Amino acid sequence: EVKVYPGMERPLPPVSVPVQVMNYQPTPQMRLHAAYGGMTGPWPSPVELPVLAPPQVLPSVRVPPNQSDLTVAMPQSLLHRMDGVVSSLERELSEDVHVTSNERDDNLRSVLELNDEAMREIKALRRRERQFQDEFMQVRDALEVSEQQVTASRVRIADLEREVENLQQADQAKSQRVSDAETRIAELQRELTAVCAAEEAGARQVAADKNQISDMSRELASARIAEEAGSRQAAADRAHIERLEWELSNLRNAEESTIKQSSSDRHRIVELESRLTEISASEARLSHSAKVASDMASKQLDMLERDLADARAQHSTLRQGANDYESTIRDREQRLFVLQQQLTEEQRSSALVRIEFDSLKSEVERAEKHKQEAIRNHDGQLERAKVEWQQRLDQAAEREGRLTADLEALRAKVAREQEHFTSQLDDQRSSIDQQVRFQMEEKLRSQTEQMRLDFEQLHQQQQLDHQRQLQEQQEELQQHFEANERHQQKLKEQEAIQQELQSRHDLQLQQLRDLREEALQEKHFREETLREKHVLEEQLRHQHVRDEQLREEQVREQQLRHQHV
Repeated sequence: EVKVYPGMERPLPPVSVPVQVMNYQPTPQMRLHAAYGGMTGPWPSPVELPVLAPPQVLPSVRVPPNQSDLTVAMPQSLLHRMDGVVSSLERELSEDVHVTSNERDDNLRSVLELNDEAMREIKALRRRERQFQDEFMQVRDALEVSEQQVTASRVRIADLEREVENLQQADQAKSQRVSDAETRIAELQRELTAVCAAEEAGARQVAADKNQISDMSRELASARIAEEAGSRQAAADRAHIERLEWELSNLRNAEESTIKQSSSDRHRIVELESRLTEISASEARLSHSAKVASDMASKQLDMLERDLADARAQHSTLRQGANDYESTIRDREQRLFVLQQQLTEEQRSSALVRIEFDSLKSEVERAEKHKQEAIRNHDGQLERAKVEWQQRLDQAAEREGRLTADLEALRAKVAREQEHFTSQLDDQRSSIDQQVRFQMEEKLRSQTEQMRLDFEQLHQQQQLDHQRQLQEQQEELQQHFEANERHQQKLKEQEAIQQELQSRHDLQLQQLRDLREEALQEKHFREETLREKHVLEEQLRHQHVRDEQLREEQVREQQLRHQHV
């Protein structure tokens, strides 16, 4: 049958259309290409049809379907109209493809910007990790310094304990010297009692002589001579007794001076023990003050050694005076003068020691205050570091959450845009396919077998172009997928870094807790040692008190014996 189309001057006879053209369907590669952005190059130009001669009047004859060497005459206006429609559709499709490519580039650019921001965040986290490591190293160095100071203080405490032991030994030597002096005094008392007994015997002898003088008048002259001799002997004995009493008083004065010296030494020992407790309490004292204290302690030890040498010299002089009474009486006056000078020197040294003790006490108080301030500052720094670290970790977690949310939103946006573009391209492609099919049917009805061959060649060329474009698009998709994989890998690395930072943070917190527990244990140990020292000091004080009481009782007994004698 003859069909008449708009714009045609006369109806066209029916023509046979090839089956492959009538059943034309887009390939999956073409659909995928349209779904992922369309063609990157320009749309293929429309087929240029040869200019046909003006149509001739042909009879209305049905053409056999198998006849292929027929020519179809089409009006030029219809061809121009079809070309205009195809070119407009091509322009619209190229504009849509350009818009989709621009949007895709914007999306890729935003993804790259997000990747750059994530890399910057990772670098910032690494810098913070290095800062935390530096802070941890500083804290560990400070702890090592404090441990060194503690060891130095322990060494100083051991030295002071040895010094206390030496002083105790010196005190024992002095007590031994006092006991020797007491034995010497007892010997002198025994000699005094012997002299008194001799005096009494002389008095009895004088009485017997007087009786003999009254009985024997013949021996009056001899009795008078004997009486004068007895009186002279009595005067000599009285002078000797007075000398012995004076010597006894000197010995008592010497004993009192030695007792005073021993009491001053005990006071010095107590002061040194108090200094020991105060120095043991100040563990973080500076090295300079420790050296000064050690020098002062060495000076005091030297002074004590000199005192011990003087005491030994005094003991030797006392022993020599026991052997020779007359030389002792002459030498004791000089010794009393020397002892007075030594007493004045000892008073000066005690004043100097008190001054040094006051200065050391002030230094110890300052060191204790400095230690407490350093401990408070260190605790404050630790608390501030913990708070700052927790804030940084919270900020990093928030930023990681924001990055994850942005990435998920970007993925959802890309998926929505892909679905939207796919639906639009499918709709456009279906409409274009329908229009092209209609136009192709119209053209193929008006063309010959040569046009069919040209169309087949063109179709093959289009397929090759589509395959090439599809390969390019697949390469772009592969690059995009690789970029996504790299981004995923970076996110995984960031998560691994975050986990590592968290593990390091936990490890550092555990180390800080362990260090704090060790410090508390060390503090408890020091408190126990201080308590033990206080107990030992109390025991020493009680022992000194008992010794003093025993000495006082011995002195009282000796006084009672002397009074009794």
